Amino acid sequence: MSADYLGKAVVEHLPELLVGFRTTVVLSILSMGLGLALGTVLAVLRLLPVAVVRVVARLVIEFFRNVPILIQFFFYYFGLPRIGISLSAFACGLLGLSLYSGVYIAEALRAGVLAVGHGQMETALASGLSRLQALRHVVLPQAVRIVIPPLTNLLVFTIKTSAVASAITVEEVMYVSEVVESATFRTFEVFTAAAVFYLLLTIPLGGASRWLERRLALRR
Repeated sequence: MSADYLGKAVVEHLPELLVGFRTTVVLSILSMGLGLALGTVLAVLRLLPVAVVRVVARLVIEFFRNVPILIQFFFYYFGLPRIGISLSAFACGLLGLSLYSGVYIAEALRAGVLAVGHGQMETALASGLSRLQALRHVVLPQAVRIVIPPLTNLLVFTIKTSAVASAITVEEVMYVSEVVESATFRTFEVFTAAAVFYLLLTIPLGGASRWLERRLALRR
């Protein structure tokens, strides 16, 4: 094999790229888990019969959903230290992705709850459950089943959005690819490898989402 061949940069820097890939996986899973917890809370608040609480929850959702994720990352990484709060790049990436995915999850769960129908809630209330108990034990379990495919799509969305965290030096696969490319100038092969790493995650998840959607449709 010649000293210079297509893919040389990827082969020589594969260990670093694999570490970045692992960081992308960990960052995406953790942020989706935290986002699910946050989204569940926000969805419940959006459904409470207290107007002020609903409005506040809606404002939170609209704010984080409509402010670009890059601006949010910059605020956490560069802005918070100005007021004495210093977080690592990974922590800032995790915070930003968790909030960003959480508000989308909240809207997905709320749509699922509304799809369940008011009859389920009324029946649960008539049986003596409080509104919160009815949401927790009756409505939300059914809503989660409805929104499993959209939640899978949101995980794919979170994985792809994690690439933006490279802007604040989170050492995920995109950041490592940029470092390798700047050292080798092998743009085509390095970023092709980065694309393959993302496809290894997103294509199986997309397939799983479609499979779940078909399976749940048959059960209904």
